[in-house]
Amino acid sequence: MCGIWGVYWRGGAREVPQDLLDRMGDVMPYRGPDDRGSFREPGIGLGHLRLSILDLSSAGHQPMATDDGRYVIVYNGEIYNYIELRADLEAKGHRFRSHTDTEVILHLYAEMGPRCLDRFNGMFAIAIWDRRERTLWLARDRLGVKPLYYLLDRDRVVFASEIKAIIASGLHRAEVNRRAIYQFVSHMYTTGRETFFSGIDRLLPGQMLLVTPGEQRLVRWWDVPLESEPKLAAPIATYAARLHEIVDDAVRLRLRSDVPVGAFLSGGIDSSSIVSLAQPRLGAMNSFSLAFDEGPEYDERQFIARVRERYPTEHCEITPSSRECWEALPRIVWWLDEPTVGAPTVSQYFLSRLASGRVKVALGGQGGDELFGGYYRFFPQYLRGMLREAALGRRSLGELAVTARNLARHIRIVGGIGRVRQKMARHGTMLAMIGPDLAAAAHDTEAELMDDLPLVDPMNRMFYWEIKNYLPGLLHADDRTSMAVSLESRVPLLDYRVVEFAATIPPELKMRHLVTKFILRESMRGTVPDAILDRKDKRGTPSPLPKWFGGALSGPVRDVLTDRRTRERGLFLPDAVDRALARHAAGRANYGQQIWMMLKVELWHRTFIDAPCPTGPVAL
Repeated sequence: MCGIWGVYWRGGAREVPQDLLDRMGDVMPYRGPDDRGSFREPGIGLGHLRLSILDLSSAGHQPMATDDGRYVIVYNGEIYNYIELRADLEAKGHRFRSHTDTEVILHLYAEMGPRCLDRFNGMFAIAIWDRRERTLWLARDRLGVKPLYYLLDRDRVVFASEIKAIIASGLHRAEVNRRAIYQFVSHMYTTGRETFFSGIDRLLPGQMLLVTPGEQRLVRWWDVPLESEPKLAAPIATYAARLHEIVDDAVRLRLRSDVPVGAFLSGGIDSSSIVSLAQPRLGAMNSFSLAFDEGPEYDERQFIARVRERYPTEHCEITPSSRECWEALPRIVWWLDEPTVGAPTVSQYFLSRLASGRVKVALGGQGGDELFGGYYRFFPQYLRGMLREAALGRRSLGELAVTARNLARHIRIVGGIGRVRQKMARHGTMLAMIGPDLAAAAHDTEAELMDDLPLVDPMNRMFYWEIKNYLPGLLHADDRTSMAVSLESRVPLLDYRVVEFAATIPPELKMRHLVTKFILRESMRGTVPDAILDRKDKRGTPSPLPKWFGGALSGPVRDVLTDRRTRERGLFLPDAVDRALARHAAGRANYGQQIWMMLKVELWHRTFIDAPCPTGPVAL
């Protein structure tokens, strides 16, 4: 786990100054406190920060070159099956100087070129410089667990693990991309390669970029293999057993480490499954959780206790206060580079900070909701699919009755149909608050992409959209909040084998009669305590921030959102913002999501745009 960056002058022999490379690395030292290195020759400069996880010796130093000196690599991530790949290469005569996965990547690239990506099971952002051909190859893992950003024009390529490193190079000025901001405030995330910074793009999950002096080729090397209309091809027990087998092996691989490994434990199905599979292998294991004192809605300790009764762990928990969260916010905005999904980002930071004091690697449960239908917003698509199947004679009245009863139960649990609609729509009223300048940046990307999907089943269309657009935002937050405290976060449920198998599971087994993540629950039956598997009250990572915006933090939030600088930007309508703040504080409406998004956008502007050369968090 590391930070990488580089500059490639496509025109030939122009030098990349060492101080330029140093500036790029200086803004993200937390990504690699254990070692630092650079490589320069005419036309190219590469930099690397190392968080040592495998082979802690100096043999793992990067940039790393092949024995003949042709290929030079800087790399961020982990290739979990590196031991098996190394054995195959050794059988073919390859010899190794280290016990790192980095060297395995180099040897496999030297033998196979870009096709080596198909062999990797892991999370990665890779940059390889070919000194003979003078080409730069960039690649990102299938699901986008590890980030990679780039600036590309006729003369140069500048790339880095974080956007702020590209800005720090001095080769590009931070400028606002209002199209991305509009997407964020309307959807809570951005789609496609564009970022909040005009001219700086992200390499998308499953993409690679090959740049030569005369051309560039952007290629998608992997995509989610969802079938158009998958059919039930085996008994439920067969799907469940196979899913358990793959997830178990994904956890096994992600325990490979030369430093201590722990796990986040929320008490939900996903993290509980990971701990239940990991603890028997590790024996002594650290687990970490977070709770708030604002009430049971933000406290899952009773469920965490059920898991630990069966799988004892050395457990630590943290309960941040509203003041601590507010004071941490500017730093989190700085670490994130650009806003991303959800209030739990703040919770993730405190959870990662807790873990980093005891381990260097932590397993998490990200991906389960997107792969197996864990969100309330899947309900309309599921019901649409049920009605479509019933019209075709594939659903009985009895099945429809069971679904209707479960829908009524969900409404009671959540607290009325209004709350259900709110959980599904969440932030639709945000569009009524945006100013005319931001509204002018609107473009209907979501509708265009959804219309182009070659998928018939409504649920599968939703799965694809979530994995391609919402999940990258969650992984963005996971990477930054963990790396901010020099912690490696690993996500077993996003092992590509789990994702590809999930793509073959019919939607009716992912959500069955509105029971979310049905097949994942069944696959863990007998491993995870039933008290966890039978939960119906999904909470995710709890965060009372929206609640605090109407109480403990209402004053500071109002100071920011009604400030002269905020209003002069013209992004949001002042009268609409005032009404939302007043109604939220009075408890007449819940504008927590909208307030949170506006707050993040404003603090981003203050951090990265108002200062000509941002070097750190702003003061609130």
